[in-house]
Formats: sequence, C-alpha cells, structure tokens
Amino acid sequence: MKYEFQPKTKIEISELDQQIRRDPGLVLQWEREYEQRVDRVASLILAGHSRFVMVSGPSASGKTTSALKLAMAMRRQGTPTEVISLDDFFRNIEDYPKDENGEPDLEHFGALDKECVNETLEVLLKTGQCMLPQFDFEKQHRKSEKRPLVLPKNGRLIIEGIHALNPELAQSIPQEAVYRLYVGLRTEYYQNGTRVLNTRDLRITRRMVRDNLFRGRTAGATLELWRSIAKGEERWIKPFKPIVDMLLDTSFPYEPCAMLPIMRQLRTQPESAGRADLLRLCGLFELFEPVEMQQIPKNSMLREFLGGLELEDLT
Repeated sequence: MKYEFQPKTKIEISELDQQIRRDPGLVLQWEREYEQRVDRVASLILAGHSRFVMVSGPSASGKTTSALKLAMAMRRQGTPTEVISLDDFFRNIEDYPKDENGEPDLEHFGALDKECVNETLEVLLKTGQCMLPQFDFEKQHRKSEKRPLVLPKNGRLIIEGIHALNPELAQSIPQEAVYRLYVGLRTEYYQNGTRVLNTRDLRITRRMVRDNLFRGRTAGATLELWRSIAKGEERWIKPFKPIVDMLLDTSFPYEPCAMLPIMRQLRTQPESAGRADLLRLCGLFELFEPVEMQQIPKNSMLREFLGGLELEDLT
C-alpha cells in the first residue's frame, strides 16, 4: 500500500508566539523532531530490499539537504549510502524542449537524459559500480569527464531531483529495489481560525531568501519566476504523489519566526513587478515573534536557505 497523505498540521500564530517567548529552547526540540523523522524514514527504507531511493519534492521543499541527512542517518545505522543528483543527467541546453516563448524549458522532463539515468542504474544494480556524468551549470553543458561511483553489495543509493518520482525513471529496475520518497512541508499557520500562511507561501519565502542571499536575485525577480516554477511542479512533480512510499515532512513550527528578520531586509529592496506580493508576504510574517539566526543550529535543514549550513558528514 502506498503512502496516504494526511491533513496538514494547523498552528495558531498567537499560541506559537507565546510558546517562543516563554521557551526559546523549543527551537532545538523542533529541530530534534525533524531529525527523528529522518531517522524513522531511514529505518523504514533499510527494513526493506530497496537499493535505490528516489527523492523528490517541489521547489524549496528542502530535498537536497534532506537527502544528505537521510544518507547520514542510514550510514549511522550501518549501511553504506551514496547521494547523487539528477542535475548531472541534464542534456546540453540546446537540446532542451522549448517553452511557449521558444526558450529552453528548464523544468521539462525532456531536459533530463532519462536513457542515461536508466542505463546508469541498471549497470550499478548489476555490477555495483558505474561512471556518472557531470554537468557544468555555468556553461549549461555536460562535462567531458565522468566520475566513478562504487556501491557495496549492501549499499544504498539516494537519487535526488525534481523528476526523481517520474515512473519513466528506474522503470527497468525491479520495483522492490526502488523506494520513492516525497519531501514536502505539512504545516500551515492560522490567525483566529483562518489560514493566513500556507505551505506554498512558505516555499516561496524559502526560495526568495536563498536566491537573494546566494544567487544574486532580488525578491521581485524570484516572485516573477515563481509562476513558471509552480507550473512545472503541477506538471512534473505533484502527479506522482500517489505512487510514493513515504513522505518526509520538512516543516519546522518556528520557521516563519526565523524568516522574519530576513523578510524585513527584503522589504527594503527597490520597486519591482513582484512588489505587491512581497509586501503581502512581509505583512504576514510580521504576525510572528522573531527568532534570530544564532538560535538556529548550524546543521539545521533550514540553513540550506538561511546560510551557514554545516553537516558533519557530507561524503
């Protein structure tokens, strides 16, 4: 039986703010709860016969860091585990399908070399080793050199990417050898019983913050880009939720509190096409009690977006 998605958790903002003011140590408790969810998923995977763990989720769901943390948890439980990204299996950009404007469609499944993915997994399952392609994002082209990957007989491989759940991948692999994991947020925020901050707005905020801090993109530019991102999610990710084996919830109850100080900075950016949406979000985050960066552990998944992420085991 495949995983059945349950209703999202509802948090009343006034109660959360009271909890934060009363006990700042709750931040660490909520961090531990996320780590426990990762450990539980790792145990479920290792209890079966899966060799490949396909990990996907919508933009800014935290799938990249969660995949690394899952690998670390599986290693702690005694199983050699490697992580690869489907990004390295992109075709050269001139070979991408085109969108309605005639531009390369970066979200399209056809941008991925599915034949190469499937052949690589088949060889790895059969021989325990393979040569992985590498992608140069600056040039938007495959690199000429490949890198070796060796997977012990009892090892697991985590494959992370937006298209990882697509059934056209790993279709020639015995399905008992494939575990499909969906990474997503499952907490929303309410004021006097009315929902005011949903999971999509939280992901938009994560993406805005990360883009601004590390990718040189203004908040307005991210908001303009979001429409095409959301369109890609509806077409290439969410249709495959019914086939997943498990959900990893990447929600942190205190997250809006942690985002508030940065949202206040973003609010001061110059006028842009996405200004109205930015001000709407900034207004919502003002409902929360702030949590400062120094209260957030260096190994928190949220630091994928906030910066300063330090994982003790990245190999």
